[in-house]
Amino acid sequence: MKIEVDLDLCEANGVCQSYCPEIFEVNDKDELEIRQDAIDEGVRDKLELAIKRCPRQALTLVEG
Repeated sequence: MKIEVDLDLCEANGVCQSYCPEIFEVNDKDELEIRQDAIDEGVRDKLELAIKRCPRQALTLVEG
């Protein structure tokens, strides 16, 4: 599984980072970075919550 970010929607407000810092990080340029290419199943619950809580619905979980 992997994460896709719609950069046209993303405001890099850090909500996702607060729920799942293992995966998301807002850098010094206020840009969202994905910290892992391959997502570990161990963070799936936190990741799904981060996606659900994104105020702009800019995140998508892609299986496979």
